[in-house]
Amino acid sequence: MIKPMNGNVLVEYIKSTDNIIGDIIIPETANRTTQEAIIVAVGGGKHVDGKKVPIQFKIGDRVFINKHSKSDLCYDDKHHILIKAEDILAKTQK
Repeated sequence: MIKPMNGNVLVEYIKSTDNIIGDIIIPETANRTTQEAIIVAVGGGKHVDGKKVPIQFKIGDRVFINKHSKSDLCYDDKHHILIKAEDILAKTQK
């Protein structure tokens, strides 16, 4: 199991669907700079001015992240993404 440190969050991408136009497949992610993901692990929070600030997200939350601000990890044959909690753009209510 991967345990993010400090203000980091571990997510997995939620599968997106591709659009098919004729014989051309256009991935949904081709036109986006954000990607929907689900949180699978949360760090303990970060320290600001000597005080611990907890992360406002929990395991199972569905969020949108900037697909350019991440670190890709492969663990137990699964693809994970490690990001800073402040790089999460929005939380969805699905």
